[in-house]
Order: sequence, then structure tokens, then C-alpha cells
Amino acid sequence: MRNVSANEKASNDMLRKMLATSDSDILRQKTSPLQELTFTSLFGILAGNGIHHKPTKEFYSNYGLLNRDGKFNMNAYLLSDNNEISLKVVVFEGLDKSVMSKRTEYGSKCLLVSVSEVMQYFETINSTAVNLERSLREEQSLFNFASFREAWINASLHNDWKNGFAPSVYMFDDRIEIVSYGGLPFSLSKEGFYHGTSVPVNKSLLTIFMAAKYAEQSGHGIPTIVEKYGRDVFSFDDGMLKVTLPLAFERPDITMRKQKEIHQSDLSTKQTKVYNALTENPNLSMQAVANLTGVSLAGVKKICAKLQKLGKLERAGSKRSGTWITK
Repeated sequence: MRNVSANEKASNDMLRKMLATSDSDILRQKTSPLQELTFTSLFGILAGNGIHHKPTKEFYSNYGLLNRDGKFNMNAYLLSDNNEISLKVVVFEGLDKSVMSKRTEYGSKCLLVSVSEVMQYFETINSTAVNLERSLREEQSLFNFASFREAWINASLHNDWKNGFAPSVYMFDDRIEIVSYGGLPFSLSKEGFYHGTSVPVNKSLLTIFMAAKYAEQSGHGIPTIVEKYGRDVFSFDDGMLKVTLPLAFERPDITMRKQKEIHQSDLSTKQTKVYNALTENPNLSMQAVANLTGVSLAGVKKICAKLQKLGKLERAGSKRSGTWITK
């Protein structure tokens, strides 16, 4: 950098700003780690939107899948049928990350397919609560799916893919967090961001998303979220952009989990062992429960009788071929 009469070394932040505000497209110029790539899924998605192409060099060039040396770039890698990119959806028990109950990987395939699979998952779990107490039937979704879709598409499209970090979705008892990397472009203020000013981070990737009808450059995505949830759902920390969508009510699976925790808190250690064993395998015989828990057979029989009396255990069917039902 020229400073008055001296030359100074540019800082990392200044270099990032120069790159981000230049006309260069980092994903387009960075060479793919693999060059033997196929695009069956990508061609299928485009064909479904009336765009029919053959795998030619002209197509790859027009859609930004080749760098200046004519090699497949990171755009091509992300959109290919086989890659090592993984989008994570993690469900936690409670309000923090101390207990993980489910982790699902969506990846190793065309990015458009993985992005769609995550949206399908959250569309499936977006349950509806019905309020019949008033004169008019009222329905409320667990979360606003349109806002989730916009947040997830933006996270996938504008993520800092060049460093290999993929966006993720974390679900807690009370909220959903959509996390992407790279933060805001240097040329975009927070005020402009909230109002929907569009500054594409990955320009050539946006071309593909638009052709596939996954995105459009109208700038309505962020305002859609702001209108529904306000500005406070966005946070910009440590080079990450996080969107936090609160859940409107308690999910049924959480209610069941809490009820089970309450039931178990009233039980002794031996009773809890027997209860858990029968919960995991309702077909166990009493002798099998005794062997599994270390409680004597006589003790297991007494505990089962006690649990039945408390209404926490029920026998369905005969003694020989029936099953246990824990409550």
C-alpha cells in the first residue's frame, strides 16, 4: 500500500476487502480438488425448469464451472454428483449443545440436491398446532417456513465455500439456528442487508441457483425474515452469519421426553433400570430384564408390579407372548 511517500504491507483485512470488492469470483477461479466430475443431478434439475443442455465445454463455461485455465472449479465441485461437501442438521436436547439427540448429514452429492433435502426435512417437521378454544379455528405453524427457506438458501448460496466450511442447521427445544460462514460482504452495510440490498458473494453460483429456480436477485429474502421475526434474529460474530428462528410452541417429542424425565425422576435406581430396559425392548422377559439390569428375578417382578400400580407400566397380551408398554 502506498502511504504518502512510503510503501506499507497490506493487512489481511485490507487484502480480503480488495478481493471481496473486486470483480473476481473466487469460487470460479479456485480449481476443484477433483477433475473427473459428473453432473447428472444438475442437468436433471435444469431440465425440469426447461433448460436443456449437454455436458459440453461451452455449457460449463457459460455457467461458470470452469476457471481461466479451462479446469473444473469449486462451483463445479459443489454442483457435481460426487463431492465431499456435507450439510449438517443437528438436533439437541434442551437449550444448548450439551446433549445431541440426532445428527444427519446431507451431502456427497450435487449441492442443489442437498439444499433441497434439508428444506424437505424441515418442511416435514413443521407441525401445526390448532386452537379450538375460540369461536374461530386457529392454526399456528411451529415456525414460518418461508423465513426458514430464505435463510437456508441465503446461507447455502452466500457461504464462504472457498475455505471448505459448509453451512449448518441446529435445532434446539426453543429455536432453529441457521449458520453460514463469511459474514457480510465488505461493501454491504447492516442497514442495506436488512433492507434487502443484494450483493452476491458467489456470483457464478448465483447464476446456477437462479437457473434452477432456487433463488432470484430480487432482494426480498431478508426483508421477509425481518417482517416476520424482526432484526434481532440475525447475528454477525467471528465471520459467521447466524439466523435464529424461535419456535412458536413446544414440539410433541419434547413434551413426551419431559414427561418421561418426570416419571423417571420419581423412581428408585433399580426401578429406573427396569423401566429403561423395558422402554428400549418391550419384548423382554422378566428373567432377561434381571440378567440385563443385575436386579434379582424376584426384585424385577416386584418392580414391574409397582410400576403397573403407579400407571407407568402396562402389559399388553399374554404373559408368554405379550409386550410391555411404558408410559
